[in-house]
Amino acid sequence: MRLPQGKLLALIALVVAASMVMATGAFSSVTADRSTDVEVVGDQEAFLALEQGSGPNGQKYATTNNGRLAVNLDGDAKVDGQGVNPSAKTSFDDVFTITNKGSQSVDIRIQDSSDAVTFYKNGDPTSSLESAGSSLGVGSSVKVGIMVDTTSGVAQGNLIEAITVHAKAPNSGQAPGADGKPQDPS
Repeated sequence: MRLPQGKLLALIALVVAASMVMATGAFSSVTADRSTDVEVVGDQEAFLALEQGSGPNGQKYATTNNGRLAVNLDGDAKVDGQGVNPSAKTSFDDVFTITNKGSQSVDIRIQDSSDAVTFYKNGDPTSSLESAGSSLGVGSSVKVGIMVDTTSGVAQGNLIEAITVHAKAPNSGQAPGADGKPQDPS
């Protein structure tokens, strides 16, 4: 699936890597991919930094290695089952952070190819980073959570083929909200 292109101050492409898991619950053997690799486009002085979250979900589900952020929701060795629950909405708060390392404030939003996955900010699954986005001042960060909605059935295969983090200075044209209007910085 090809994503629309636009003018961007910073573009970070996120690449999905596959990992086999089995869903839990009423199904005896459902296989689904629940893993994402994030690779920053550009050099070490990029305007945006994507980093592992400092809380328990960041430590459990995100890793960084050689400039890559990987998010893996394959399960927890301390409990039975792997991956997210079928026929449920499963939220993972503060999995990774996005930090503005540039010299001006930017509005950011995340664009992905799946209706089953939503990226949200600051521990609030109702605060989507996909449609409304978020404003980031110089040096400030937003904590990114991930909600997987399998109420329409258990997804098989990759839930996300690609996601993009869009960042735009508010004075430079269209803000990143779906409606093109500046967004609330909260």
